[in-house]
Amino acid sequence: MAESEAETPSTPGEFESKYFEFHGVRLPPFCRGKMEEIANFPVRPSDVWIVTYPKSGTSLLQEVVYLVSQGADPDEIGLMNIDEQLPVLEYPQPGLDIIKELTSPRLIKSHLPYRFLPSDLHNGDSKVIYMARNPKDLVVSYYQFHRSLRTMSYRGTFQEFCRRFVNDRLGYGSWFEHVQEFWEHRTDSNVLFLKYEDIFTVSMNEKFDLVYKQKMGKCDLTFDFYL
Repeated sequence: MAESEAETPSTPGEFESKYFEFHGVRLPPFCRGKMEEIANFPVRPSDVWIVTYPKSGTSLLQEVVYLVSQGADPDEIGLMNIDEQLPVLEYPQPGLDIIKELTSPRLIKSHLPYRFLPSDLHNGDSKVIYMARNPKDLVVSYYQFHRSLRTMSYRGTFQEFCRRFVNDRLGYGSWFEHVQEFWEHRTDSNVLFLKYEDIFTVSMNEKFDLVYKQKMGKCDLTFDFYL
């Protein structure tokens, strides 16, 4: 699939050209030419990997992992650029060569499907935390992300975007396959499978319900809350 140089695609054809296919999976253009190197990326036993389909709560999970692994001060984490501490394997920056040389323990993120991750991960050579999110919530966030991203500038409707989502026509391929692949490995000794909704603990949920009643008690607006 040809890669367009257009900065702000507005037609379906221009939007389509921003992807390329690798073994039947649509991937962002910056993955082109590096998939073999990713498959052979050297993994360390001390690594901690965070893997998600895009817009599945990666930012929240990385903060939790960073706090626990580094013993960081929760009050100071908001002043830090956590993304610099947890590079994305397949992104152009900082690049595979830099990530290879990071000191241990490395914290590494990726949105790639299980099958495309380094082969050493499949052998259980380091810890992997995977988080899935309710797809109905995810697709809304992914839609807004595509509209705001300068290099994509999606101009279609939300309904059109949903059709792309359910027909596996977005970057990183099928959400359904992405989640199922990791679900099949949830009992692997090195894999921890989480759901985004699980992060909202029972304690947090009870506190939120209390605050909601206090602040919204005079309003008859209701929502369907599920934990």
